[in-house]
Amino acid sequence: ALVKRSDRKEGIYTGSAFKVGDDLWITARHVVDGCKSSYLRGSFDRQNYFNNLIEKVFIHPVSDLAMFRFANRARHFSLPSMSTKERKNSLYTTTAFGAGYPDGMPGQIYVKYLGDRILNNRNHDTYEPILDWAVSLTTPKSLKTLSGISGGPLFNSESKVIGVTIVG
Repeated sequence: ALVKRSDRKEGIYTGSAFKVGDDLWITARHVVDGCKSSYLRGSFDRQNYFNNLIEKVFIHPVSDLAMFRFANRARHFSLPSMSTKERKNSLYTTTAFGAGYPDGMPGQIYVKYLGDRILNNRNHDTYEPILDWAVSLTTPKSLKTLSGISGGPLFNSESKVIGVTIVG
């Protein structure tokens, strides 16, 4: 995961993003949408990427997802190639792990699957199906907020990406 910093009218906000292909990154829509400018902050392969401007962001029209391109040599996560039915069946009574930058610092969450829900995003006037998870444990334990983990990957027990964290 990578810190995602966004400058909005009201101030500076952080979120998370992760690489899924050749220079292709995923984050939550609300991390980048409406921002005057968005930047990456991090370090890969002994190359520092602090405050590098993201020039082109692709916003999904009806979900809380966004993609952007950023060239670097970092390895990327592999996405599972299972059908929606297979994915849903594998999630019931399953636990997962999320990673990102809550409160601007590295952190993780351990979650348990609760069920399917419909999320009403009033900011974008959309309804989207989501998978609902309950946070069971946070690392570090002193973590006071999940703000900033939005856009980070959610992993299953085999360390495969199964989703994107969008709502705390």
